[in-house]
Amino acid sequence: QQQQQQQQQRVKDLFKCRYREGQNPLHRAILKGAPEEILFQLIETGGKDVVLQKDRHGYNALHTLCSCSCSCVGTGIRTRGASDSHSHSHAVEEQVQVVTKILEIGGRDIVLEQDRHGWNPLQHICNRNSKIGSRNRNNFNRNFNDSDNDNGNLDLDLDLDLLQLSLLIDQGGADVLTQIDERGRTPLQFLITSEITQGENHDNESDQDNENAYHIHKVAMLIDRGEQLKIGGEYGIGGVFAVVYPTSKKQKQKRMQDKIYKKWSNIVLPALEQVMNMRRHHDHDHHGHNEHHQHQHDHLPVLQAAIVHRAPPDIIKSTIQKFTEFVHVTDSFGKLPIDVAVQHRLSWTDGMNDIIMAFSSLSTSTSATQESYAMLKVCLKNGLQWDSGMSVIIGCVGIHDIERKDDEETGLYPFMLAASTGEGCGKNSNDLGSIFHLIRRSPRLVQIYDHRHYDKEQCLRKRRKRF
Repeated sequence: QQQQQQQQQRVKDLFKCRYREGQNPLHRAILKGAPEEILFQLIETGGKDVVLQKDRHGYNALHTLCSCSCSCVGTGIRTRGASDSHSHSHAVEEQVQVVTKILEIGGRDIVLEQDRHGWNPLQHICNRNSKIGSRNRNNFNRNFNDSDNDNGNLDLDLDLDLLQLSLLIDQGGADVLTQIDERGRTPLQFLITSEITQGENHDNESDQDNENAYHIHKVAMLIDRGEQLKIGGEYGIGGVFAVVYPTSKKQKQKRMQDKIYKKWSNIVLPALEQVMNMRRHHDHDHHGHNEHHQHQHDHLPVLQAAIVHRAPPDIIKSTIQKFTEFVHVTDSFGKLPIDVAVQHRLSWTDGMNDIIMAFSSLSTSTSATQESYAMLKVCLKNGLQWDSGMSVIIGCVGIHDIERKDDEETGLYPFMLAASTGEGCGKNSNDLGSIFHLIRRSPRLVQIYDHRHYDKEQCLRKRRKRF
């Protein structure tokens, strides 16, 4: 017992040592690739105080580990003669186990710790360079949450990143995804706006394409988890549009959003496509071929979010070009993009034209025609003007619907809805152009009204006799 006490005291004295840059023995062991059992002993003996200790850069043990690639940890136990693939896979498994052990000891506190640049461990994983040149990265279309896939072509570095990201988000929740570094970036914003590093082994365009795919997978992972945690609310899209700045820093937020828009086509849209593919794969496994459920669950209200957050017209246009079906996707409130566009007074040149044109191009079936009529009523009630898209919308709705259908809520026909548009619609109220053209297309609805005895069918018969 006395020997055990002496041994424990020697270990405690060891943790008082500081190497260059203020690193403690646990920092040093991680950087030197110590075997798993050594790291476990240091973590268990040192406890929470040791794993939370920071070096001169503000790195605790988790920061240090998450800044390393999978080739950094566990190199001490690799077997001579083992294949590169086997040793690399073993290193991935080891590092995940070490991260799990640190989280067990350090808890939520260690996940939310920030270094001197304001980076939490999540951002260190986002910043980690991939080892591209010597490994095959052809299997990027798999479900990135499937850790049981034994395909020999799996990207092990990507596996490590995604597994560690998942562990850290499970522990830190929404807080770790919305923490801001000294430059005002959340982990997702940092990942989207950062430049993809040209690896030293990039020999051709194929390697660079693989590097882009590697980067997009991590973006997709953060968007999907952020969407599950409702980062930014209904129109946050997992943090792509998240509002995390105080009112006093709105200008900084705008600059950050502009940087995200610059990466929209190359990074954000491909990542959103991966998120939807992953969800579709998950829904197929759990709900079979229920197409209605899949359609509602797979798609995100990206267009609605872009409209609400006043995205530039080219962002709306590129989104529609990539995902034309988004014009028929409803949000959790049951609103289509056209509903949100009209209610937020989206101008014709700011994206309304792209939304209406895409909507009309898809309106060929009976159900689509019904949606077109519903769209017409929304636009009429919100005072959309003839020159701002009403002419196109009316072209999608048949004359029969204009003459025969009335609004269930008010009992008014389309030209009446246009005429009754009142306060709250600003400059779009009482659009005479829409009223005129609706009456012109449905002359039979303009009848003599006898307030003493009103019979619609009788008035129609009298009007026909006059003609």
